[in-house]
Amino acid sequence: MTKPRTTEGTFAARRELKTPLTRTELTSMGSEILEKLYCRATAERFRSKESDRELTSIVRSFTALAGVVNGMIKDSNEEDLERRIAELEERAQTATHRSRARW
Repeated sequence: MTKPRTTEGTFAARRELKTPLTRTELTSMGSEILEKLYCRATAERFRSKESDRELTSIVRSFTALAGVVNGMIKDSNEEDLERRIAELEERAQTATHRSRARW
């Protein structure tokens, strides 16, 4: 994922959609949003903008979707872990049977 900035300095994400998002990418995206919100909220003189409502809506959507994607990543990792454990258990059983057969 590249993070080019527009001429106004805003974030303009461009990402190939051929691969699923990683947790690192989600963390990076979330950090960008958090930094922007933090800077807005802690400015010396906070002034609301017309775009605040839309920004809030976008952040809520991102948060919800990031949770979904993170859950999918977690499920995928758990499935992979379960598969690897099953393979290890099968190898251990095979090794045990072979060693018993020798006796």
